[in-house]
Amino acid sequence: MKQTVFAIVIWVMSITSGWAQRQDAFTPEAFHVEVTDMFPLAYRASYGLNDFSLTLRNDSALVCMPYLGEAYVPSFTYEGLRFEHQYEKLKVGKDKKGEATIVTFNVKHGIVDHLFTVTAYPNHKVYITVYPSNAQACSYAGEWTAIDQRQLSYVALILDEPSSNTLKTFANDHMPWSDNTMYCHHMTIAHYTNITPKLKHWAERHEGQAYTIQATDYGHSSQAFAVKVKPGKVPSANKVTHVTLATNNATNGEAVESNYITAWQRLANPITLNGTVAFVYE
Repeated sequence: MKQTVFAIVIWVMSITSGWAQRQDAFTPEAFHVEVTDMFPLAYRASYGLNDFSLTLRNDSALVCMPYLGEAYVPSFTYEGLRFEHQYEKLKVGKDKKGEATIVTFNVKHGIVDHLFTVTAYPNHKVYITVYPSNAQACSYAGEWTAIDQRQLSYVALILDEPSSNTLKTFANDHMPWSDNTMYCHHMTIAHYTNITPKLKHWAERHEGQAYTIQATDYGHSSQAFAVKVKPGKVPSANKVTHVTLATNNATNGEAVESNYITAWQRLANPITLNGTVAFVYE
């Protein structure tokens, strides 16, 4: 029994300059592919695709690719190639001419095992074939870029210097402790421990772009001093979006404690802050 499947996933994921900084050397364990063309076995090819990609990094595969083909037993609703899991059985070789690097690996999503074959050329052209264990193979073309393998610390809206200085002036005027460590640096989008695929993909797509947020309240605990902000179009994993102003050295305060401030006071005049989206690495 076979089931015809049409799974063009409308799930935006486009990794740009941060993780996908262009380099000359293809790195088999850390690369990003912008998928632009699809070649199903039994259907017409599709060209000029947007917002589809394949990324290998830190032993994981981030897959956001369209699929069109025949699904076999076991028959179930096939969601298409849209998942993030650790890959297995990575192998690296060369084509017969010694020009292209061929990378194969397996990724299991649910009960379906996907075998990927990636053929990357020095001119950044790349061809991919995916063999799902329950469905027809499907091939793709696109362009590869090497990516940064450093350990991510957090993703944030990094304030520009005028905005940071404005907050430092405010913090000095309202500082609740004499012994403190000043920050006034960023609004966290997500820490590496709680970043979701959705937030990650948003940040990758908007890295380097400028946004405006607005500080509306200020508050402190025994450990941290912060302003609460309206993030506008910038998403965040934090329940209370904020910028940490300072921490209390006397209590060994840490910036993360700003998440637990409960006593807030409205600012007489909101403070407009500007910054850019950035990935911060250890």
